[in-house]
Amino acid sequence: MAERRRTHLHGEVLPLARGVIKRFWTLVGERANVGVWIAADAEELHDVLSDLPIWPFADIEVTPLITHFLVTEAEGATA
Repeated sequence: MAERRRTHLHGEVLPLARGVIKRFWTLVGERANVGVWIAADAEELHDVLSDLPIWPFADIEVTPLITHFLVTEAEGATA
């Protein structure tokens, strides 16, 4: 069953995400996941998320991220 579920997820859900999923984790002991998704804008992210089969049942929270200034400075120092 678990193997079938993995195949189902890898065979259907991830391609529906159209490449915006960069990293994905399952929270230990919870029925929850955390992911890093990169989209051009909020509309693209909404389109991708709403295409997922779990969409009607999911409680999705989106938190925008920006690059930390220390990373920006470190990248500038190596350029």
